[in-house]
Amino acid sequence: ERMRIDSSGGTLVNTTSKTNSGTRLAVWADSGSVSIETRCKTNVSYFPLANYSAAGSYIGGINATTTATSLATSSDQRLKDNIADADDAGSKVDAIQVRKYDWKVDGSHQDYGMIAQELREIIPNVIHESPDEEKMLSIDYAGLVPMLIKEIQSLRNRVAQLEE
Repeated sequence: ERMRIDSSGGTLVNTTSKTNSGTRLAVWADSGSVSIETRCKTNVSYFPLANYSAAGSYIGGINATTTATSLATSSDQRLKDNIADADDAGSKVDAIQVRKYDWKVDGSHQDYGMIAQELREIIPNVIHESPDEEKMLSIDYAGLVPMLIKEIQSLRNRVAQLEE
């Protein structure tokens, strides 16, 4: 037996119970949420939780170590053409509206965040639309990091020039 759907509807691969130890994949709905759990039977230094490929090439994934998880986005030089220094990011950074707001679903407060519709006007490639009929927008905040690094580099350069 390598796979089981238990009495609660959980799908278990390489195990017969979600409480067993060892290498396994378990998917189950519990208390109004869905959980996907992967476990590696040994303390390896790195293992992929999910890998994503397109046209036969790895494009990213969710990875784990014994202490942390990370999201990997493809960035290999072999996948890119026309590589050049990026343009100054100051005007885009200045245009981003950082907001505070309360979530309607539970009233919780968010001190710093952005509104997808506003950000789409400035940096459309970090906005994603859900495939469902509601077409809710989400933001890939990690996609902002390269632009922010570019602006920090620019600011550091200006500070160095002023200090001379």
